[in-house]
Amino acid sequence: MGPALGCRVIDPNHCANHAQAEQVPDHEWCLAERGLAYCDHCQRSSDRNGCTDVRPSSSECLPIEPPEGSSSSSGAETTDTGVEQCSPDGASAACAAVDPLTPFCSGGECVPCEDLFCTEGVCDPRPERTECVECRPDAAEGCPADAPWCDDDLECTNTCTRHEDCPESACDLVQGACIPPVGTLAWVDGNFEQCQSMPGAEWGLEPITYCSLGVALTDAPDVAVIRLRDVEGGPWELEPADELGADRVVVLMADPDGPPVTLLSAATTNPYLLRTIQKTRLYLHRLVLQGSAGNQATGIECEGSEVLETHVGLDDVQVRGFATGIRSTDCDVSLSRTRIHGSRVIGDDPHSGIGIDMLRRSLRLDSSVVALNEGVGVWLESVEDVVIRFSSLLGNGSELGVPVNVACEGAFAPVGQRLISASLLLMPAVSGTTVLCTEDALPLDDRSRTEQQLEDGYDDLGELFVDVTAGELRDPATNPITALGLVPWQVDEPYFDVEGEVRPRPDRPLVTPGANEP
Repeated sequence: MGPALGCRVIDPNHCANHAQAEQVPDHEWCLAERGLAYCDHCQRSSDRNGCTDVRPSSSECLPIEPPEGSSSSSGAETTDTGVEQCSPDGASAACAAVDPLTPFCSGGECVPCEDLFCTEGVCDPRPERTECVECRPDAAEGCPADAPWCDDDLECTNTCTRHEDCPESACDLVQGACIPPVGTLAWVDGNFEQCQSMPGAEWGLEPITYCSLGVALTDAPDVAVIRLRDVEGGPWELEPADELGADRVVVLMADPDGPPVTLLSAATTNPYLLRTIQKTRLYLHRLVLQGSAGNQATGIECEGSEVLETHVGLDDVQVRGFATGIRSTDCDVSLSRTRIHGSRVIGDDPHSGIGIDMLRRSLRLDSSVVALNEGVGVWLESVEDVVIRFSSLLGNGSELGVPVNVACEGAFAPVGQRLISASLLLMPAVSGTTVLCTEDALPLDDRSRTEQQLEDGYDDLGELFVDVTAGELRDPATNPITALGLVPWQVDEPYFDVEGEVRPRPDRPLVTPGANEP
């Protein structure tokens, strides 16, 4: 990267004498070697060789030869070898002034935060932080017994937020409590020789193992956790059982120690794969819901009530190949790390082809992908609350006259929370409208990205994504979406991306909008 350079003014938000990154060799080196867009000569001594995510905005840093024997006035000295020397060990404002991504001192060197530096708690995953936090969702070992989990606020809590928090059963996400395992847990394993093939079994101290999911659902008590093991020779086929009755809590999840499990709609005439009604909470975890060829079914149908809460919660789920992915009337729907794609338009049915079809109540979409559905990606009619965060809505509506990723209709409640935040909403350049809603109905924040911001049009989203349905960027370091700018992660936002990878890290300043963090 050339000879060492000094700084007239230490300012890590600016780059030396460059107004733009294009066609500047140092910037090209940073992209190729570090996956970061810019070179800041004021950070040359860092372990990233001066590479940063921050777009240059002025020339306050100037490439000049440092006077012999000079050092910064911040208290962290840069040696001839390019290593910051500091003292004492621990959080260091001097180190942070030299490089905000190395704000700690260890063994005389400025380094990124490591959990062992924290006398209490763990490193804050946000950059430029010299104070530790109580916990992170992936590092909650230090939380006390009466608050054993970590939420997205980076604080210990006694409220479970993921099914992984409850290894013996599952989390009732609405209540924030682990479901007691005794009398509520059963398995479905068709390969088990002594599996229960007929209904009528009583759930008790020891979990029952059923031969089929349909029988397990028939026997299930009002609060039930059903774990499925992968079946040899193909997916589980599910005939529509009697709809889940009112006032129930049902969790369907794959074996935590096994691969995701596929549920297949068994016949082309089934109206739905799973259906729930009012005052019921249905949770799905690590499942793939698959429509069959020619199937006109809805993947999940929820018929709730305007006054009685009915909830559908999906975590790490795929819903693909149905006429409609999810259809909800008067239900609260929350999707995390979920992928909905391949919904097909069937004849003149106006609801077919839609990924998520919502009438009233609320929708929360976190770290999820809604892509390549033939109809509208997300249809919102008179919905009270809509929060879409770090999600990707891509190329929906191919069979419509005007393709649309998100469409709104009807009156929206005057006091609801409605926002699209840090998300990607992209259409091929040939046609389409990303959001067909008024700004008041569903605003986009300045961390979201749309196709209008791309300088060059892309007729095929495959030019931008390795897998559109997973939101996986192609060549992230040089991807045009990355070039639009990365964004900060904030507390209480989705911590894990659609693939379960950690989104914020203390060794990088910014993250990627959309569901999939490279």
